[in-house]
Formats: sequence, structure tokens, C-alpha cells
Amino acid sequence: MREPLNSDLLDFVKDYVAAQGFLRSINTTLESIDTGRVILKVRFSKSLSQHTGAFHGGVIGALSEAVMGACAATVVGKDQTVVGVEYKVNFLSPAVGEALIAQGEVMKAGRSLTVCRATVKCLQEDGTLEVVAIAQGTMANVSAKLSHSKA
Repeated sequence: MREPLNSDLLDFVKDYVAAQGFLRSINTTLESIDTGRVILKVRFSKSLSQHTGAFHGGVIGALSEAVMGACAATVVGKDQTVVGVEYKVNFLSPAVGEALIAQGEVMKAGRSLTVCRATVKCLQEDGTLEVVAIAQGTMANVSAKLSHSKA
């Protein structure tokens, strides 16, 4: 396991998020990192919406998986990275607002699997946050040598 947050971990998680082309394509920003906890943000654009004008559920699902992967990446060994094994999202209400803010948290970190949960909130025009989805997922801890990144 990694020690509590340090500059190496900060750089590792920043690189983990930045290396994901899909996250770049939806303009995901890394808002906060701590050991076992990460916050990601995606600002609204019409290209991320569904026919009703709300954020598309696929964006919410992808952001949920991404934040869970990022928080799992904060607790693996220096020679490891993580990949998703499974996740489930419950949509609670339409995500209509200025941005999605996903908060991920490690629930149990093991040698080979890390279980995480995520809460996705939608930032409203008046500055309030509404919970629009919750998720749970499992990440596999794998050798960083298996990475196929071409960022």
C-alpha cells in the first residue's frame, strides 16, 4: 500500500487521470486528491447532454467509474495501477445544471481488488449541489507494466 498522500502520489493520480483520453474529451478536471478520496468535475456542454437537456447518463456512469478508479489508484503500490472490474450506478434524478462533481471514496483496499463508492452531484445555477447518482465499483490492482497508455 502507498503511504498517505505525498507528492509522488499526487503526480501519479494526476497522470492516471490525464492519461485517459475519454476524460480529456469531456474536459474532466481533477479537483481534489487525498489518500482514498478523489473529486473530479465535468462542466456542462451540449455535447454531453441527452435530448432533455440534462447530462447524458453515459457521462455520469463514466465519471463515476473514473472517480472510483482514481481514488483506488491512491492506495495501490508504486508498481501498480488499477482497472475497472465492475460498477453499478443508481440514477436518482436528472442532472440539470452547470457541472457534475463526482466524489470517490475507497471502502476496502485489498491486495488484488479495491472496492469504492461514488456520489455524483450536479452544481445548480444558485450554487447548490444536488445528488443525482450513486455508484459502487470494484477495481483490480494490476502491474503498471501492463499499461498500454499512449497519452
